[in-house]
Amino acid sequence: MVYTSIGFFFLNSDFVSEDDERICNTAFECFINVLNLGLRNGGGIADAINYQYYEEGKLAIFLLRLLFDLSFFILMIILLLNLIFGMIID
Repeated sequence: MVYTSIGFFFLNSDFVSEDDERICNTAFECFINVLNLGLRNGGGIADAINYQYYEEGKLAIFLLRLLFDLSFFILMIILLLNLIFGMIID
């Protein structure tokens, strides 16, 4: 829910499909798309939304997006999925 809220309220312009259609029109759509796209892609949600490149004078935006993408990858992909897979194997 945290990543959905951040994505819906702050990164809504980055949540677009390949044909430039918004995929986060409502909070529920954003939640479903974050789950669907974020967990199925190997690199987390960063593989599914627009890339954030470093631009001169926009360091804060770049660092916040880097923190968002890396924290999703580490918390959801590495820790949560490994915890689930570990319980299934044991």
